[in-house]
Amino acid sequence: MKNNILKNYAGLLWLLAGITVGSIVGLVFGKSVESIKPLGDIFLNLLFTAVIPLVFFAVSSAIANIDRSKKLGKLLTVMVLVFLSTVLISAMLTLVATWVFPIHQQLGTSVLPTETEKIQSVGEQMTQLLTVGEFYEIGSRKNM
Repeated sequence: MKNNILKNYAGLLWLLAGITVGSIVGLVFGKSVESIKPLGDIFLNLLFTAVIPLVFFAVSSAIANIDRSKKLGKLLTVMVLVFLSTVLISAMLTLVATWVFPIHQQLGTSVLPTETEKIQSVGEQMTQLLTVGEFYEIGSRKNM
């Protein structure tokens, strides 16, 4: 039983161990580790862009493997209820947050800051060349 649990969660445990070791190395060595930061950024960007297709295909596969009885209707009902409830919760939290932290700006004459071009390091340029931060950015014009 214990061996089965370790076998099932080995990937997750390796990921958590890597995050822990990376955090400790970053805390201990500080600025000297910034040379390998682009590798971590590339890994995280690839992880973020892989999440949406993985969830989609996992849900699609689970629905496809259900027999055509009452289970499918019950599953779809639960999925719709979860979706609608999370949308309502996020909408309410957004309304509360905008009420607590108003985003209104005073209109008037102000001096607009001049835009300065940000100089990127080679690592940041490689990260932007090889990966994107979010899944929807894959097909955008700026990344082609």
